[in-house]
Amino acid sequence: MHKYDGEYIGGPFMQEKAFDKMPTPISRPRLIGLLYDYVCMLGIPLAFGKRVLEYYEKPENGIAGCITDEGERFEGNLVVAADGVVSKSWLAVSGQNTKPKSSGFSVYRVVYPTKLAMQNPQIVERFPIHEGKGDICRVWLGKNTHAIVLVAKENTTWFLTHKANFDALFAPS
Repeated sequence: MHKYDGEYIGGPFMQEKAFDKMPTPISRPRLIGLLYDYVCMLGIPLAFGKRVLEYYEKPENGIAGCITDEGERFEGNLVVAADGVVSKSWLAVSGQNTKPKSSGFSVYRVVYPTKLAMQNPQIVERFPIHEGKGDICRVWLGKNTHAIVLVAKENTTWFLTHKANFDALFAPS
């Protein structure tokens, strides 16, 4: 971890030793890939392009499920809901509907193949990948902003979060 000007704050924090004590950074494509591979390995059928209208739980049976706009029902002992802001799944979990609430921040994200990133000598020097050493995650913190770079064998992810003036952004011209 670093301050915005590059001053070292702390780390590295080893995931293996702190895994049960702190969040573990993982790129979204990698997480999706891990979940997809695991579901395929278990032989669980997958369905894509479905529009979910409702999620539900049957705690007495340990069952969770969803209903699509075509009336199809999918059930299992786990539903991974990634439906974002104004989540229909949140109603099933909490019993309440949610309304979006701005954090006042905006984030730019980009993901691309690490092989492509490593064609740049400056990237190679700053984020060297060592076989068997795991992923690299660097964080820079500043006032109302932070940047995160996560370099994994497959993909490199960059995040830049900053304070945003949404009122000015969406004001009528």
